[in-house]
Amino acid sequence: MAPFVHRLQEDTMPSTSSTSGSVLYHAPHVNVARIAVLVFLGLPILLVLGIGLLLLVGHSKNPALLVLTTPPSLLAIAAAVVLTRLRFTVSTSGLTIVNFLVTHRLAWHEVQVIRTSPDFFLRGATTVHTRDGRSLTALVTTANYAMWRGESFRDHGEDLRSGGRPAHAAIDAHRRYLAGEFER
Repeated sequence: MAPFVHRLQEDTMPSTSSTSGSVLYHAPHVNVARIAVLVFLGLPILLVLGIGLLLLVGHSKNPALLVLTTPPSLLAIAAAVVLTRLRFTVSTSGLTIVNFLVTHRLAWHEVQVIRTSPDFFLRGATTVHTRDGRSLTALVTTANYAMWRGESFRDHGEDLRSGGRPAHAAIDAHRRYLAGEFER
């Protein structure tokens, strides 16, 4: 097996179903970034809600202050959750791409080719082309997210357009599937 593919034990990864297969690569490996973003946004949100409650209880019986502070706080919490849900998983049964609002689960027989994105803003991103003509890009696999995944941005080459560990892991797993190593 190539050294760039991270082998993870099956029992350390949550399984969504019994047919999910063993996980060969998962990005991001740690949720430290997600926790940091939620804490960074959570403290100001709690501060705004607290000020609204203090003003409501201390000076006025008018609930308008709480009504004015709650929707922006809930919106910021929802934005933090949506913006930090990016995932890319390579398993023996296929690929899972989780972007901001959409999740794609692809079995290996649906995948035609895996490449890195040529787009300027998606430097080094893994793009999966399916047999039915769709192109799906995993946003978490761009060079910009390398440190968030716990990897080096240098894995993407000098121009940051080469495929990093996620692309190499997906391409290697697809080759292994085509060679008949995984169940069809």
